[in-house]
Amino acid sequence: MTTYSLQIQGGWICRLDRGVPTLLAGAADETAFGNYTRDLRSVHLPEFQALMERSASQAGVATGPADACTDFTSDSAIQTVPTGTYGVVRYTFTWDGFAEKGEGLEVGDAFVGGLYLTRDHTLIIRPPAGYTVRQGGSGP
Repeated sequence: MTTYSLQIQGGWICRLDRGVPTLLAGAADETAFGNYTRDLRSVHLPEFQALMERSASQAGVATGPADACTDFTSDSAIQTVPTGTYGVVRYTFTWDGFAEKGEGLEVGDAFVGGLYLTRDHTLIIRPPAGYTVRQGGSGP
């Protein structure tokens, strides 16, 4: 299960965290997770950055000026919970231009042409203080 958590920080800026937990069922899984995290900043973070920058660029084509993605970081941890031991990888960055500012804040199809959510993905959007959700929906 991959979780995308978006914290809209007023204006058009949002902070996006992507958490990817992986069950570590044994020594082979732990070794594979260690190998992945060894290359996290040199290989996987640049791949994630390219995907998000492509998504922001496509969103800009659809909605107006190009969006800017900055401050990319990544980290990893091993967590033990009642359901098992998991390796968790987190990617974080700032997306300037994610939400439209009008009478309120509007979040549209920011992921058009780059990032698709499947049934094992979760998207959580948190508005800034003082804002509430008036309308929500999803499409194909």
